[in-house]
Amino acid sequence: MRTFWQGKTFWLVVVLMLCLSLATKVYAQSEAPPSTLDVVIPDYEVTTEEGVDYVEIPGGKIATVLEKPMVPYYTVPLSYPKGYVVQGIELVERSGLQTATGLNIPDYIPMIDMPGGEESNGGGNNGWFPQIEKEFDWMVDDNPDGSTTLVIAISPFYYNSDTTDVMFYKNYSFRIDYILSTVEITKLALDKAVYDPGDKVTLSLGIVNTGEVRDVLVSVVVKDEATNDIVDGLPLRKLKGLQGEASFSTQWDSAGFRSGYYRIDIELKDDTGNVLDRGLKYFSLGSAWGRTTSFDIAPQHFDIGDKINMSLSFENAGSIELSGTCLFRVQNDTGETIKEFTHEFAELAPSDSIDFADTWDTSGGEEGSYRILGIVLYDGQTTSPIMVVVSTNYFPVAEFTYSPENPDINQEISFDASDSSDADGEVVSLEWDFGDGASALGIEVTHRYSQCGEYEVILTVTDNEGAIDTTSRFVSVMVPAVAGEHPRWDINEDGIVNYLDLAILAAHYGETTESPYPRYDINRDGRIGLGDRDMLIAYYGEEVRLEAAE
Repeated sequence: MRTFWQGKTFWLVVVLMLCLSLATKVYAQSEAPPSTLDVVIPDYEVTTEEGVDYVEIPGGKIATVLEKPMVPYYTVPLSYPKGYVVQGIELVERSGLQTATGLNIPDYIPMIDMPGGEESNGGGNNGWFPQIEKEFDWMVDDNPDGSTTLVIAISPFYYNSDTTDVMFYKNYSFRIDYILSTVEITKLALDKAVYDPGDKVTLSLGIVNTGEVRDVLVSVVVKDEATNDIVDGLPLRKLKGLQGEASFSTQWDSAGFRSGYYRIDIELKDDTGNVLDRGLKYFSLGSAWGRTTSFDIAPQHFDIGDKINMSLSFENAGSIELSGTCLFRVQNDTGETIKEFTHEFAELAPSDSIDFADTWDTSGGEEGSYRILGIVLYDGQTTSPIMVVVSTNYFPVAEFTYSPENPDINQEISFDASDSSDADGEVVSLEWDFGDGASALGIEVTHRYSQCGEYEVILTVTDNEGAIDTTSRFVSVMVPAVAGEHPRWDINEDGIVNYLDLAILAAHYGETTESPYPRYDINRDGRIGLGDRDMLIAYYGEEVRLEAAE
């Protein structure tokens, strides 16, 4: 249940597992979890930037509700062992009220503003937010080991945008109602994740009761993800005398329901109404997906008074009709929008495309660089903004070479940026980033790497008008082969670098080593990791030919 705000061919298998653990209280199965919880909210902190106040609670989160103040809230997670099912949360006491006034807290506005203004989520930003009666929300998430995590989202901070008043509650006490259940959902699956409107949604459910014989009621409702409202439900099903395993399938007819995102909520209950287990599944009706197939801006170098042509092509790559707006946005070098062009479209059929075009007259503008963005807004979504920079100044061109091409550890490498240029001025600055934390300035520089691996070298050049260009190349630094010996990347010394060497490396992955370093520590850095893997992959499939020792 969720109630939150809304070249070479080779066979290579590397399995890396990263275990993330929540910093929550975990209770042994033999101990009963707590039925009460006291929470002391950390004091909120205010950071002021250019007259705008940003409020944070250490360890908390920020509410992002469209056109509502960005106020902080605080979450508390508690982990419950397998079998314990939370029934409900009651706020017993809230105290420690603090008040303030005069804060200028900004509203949440997405980076891509809606053209012409969108309707507010909630009909305007007046009065208290969140609503005074909103004290907390809670949700329960399932964990892979069968345990569950209860997360209580507390709303301790209230802001009145009309008066700039603030209310902040410091202390909270909760009562947590739970039971120990022997009934569990073992399978919850849909036949697919995306349906065409009017399809039947098939749900498969598996249940097990490891305790005494009992009747189990199965409740299934369908919710609209956008509003969290229940839009439909399936008839209650009663499993009489359940003991051991049971399974069944049921269907929901989506005919008559709008396209969008939905979820199915399932609850297993006993005859007294206690929830024995719960689960949910997400799906969508219709695939609303569009993509930009081309975006062209010409000319990209201009004189004041020139006209710049802008064009964008958009394709409906989904399964339902799309309506929306194409937006061309011109921004100066500080990010301020100075001109905007919008084109609306409606009922674009699946697989169809539409072209948009407009012209920006630069008369009256200022010398400098501008960003032109192309965006399409549709069905509550946006395409990824595409940006082209245009300028009255020709941008410099960053280019460089280096030698030797395959350097060894600690070998001096020469970098030369003499080919960098600027068509209408001169390059005044060349900055090097060698990818290992070191940097340098100048046209010709040198560098040595103390460890093998692949490093991205980035050159940034700046011209006399402040325009910048960057380029990068990857430099592979190797451990030098020793005459008469197998190179270290042939770990098992069988004359070919293949899956056997990879298997040895995988068996020791993550280990630390000491001098004299074993062969599987290919780069001899004291740890078996990505550097060793990358070096082995660079030589994968090669036969090893030993050079005679002098």
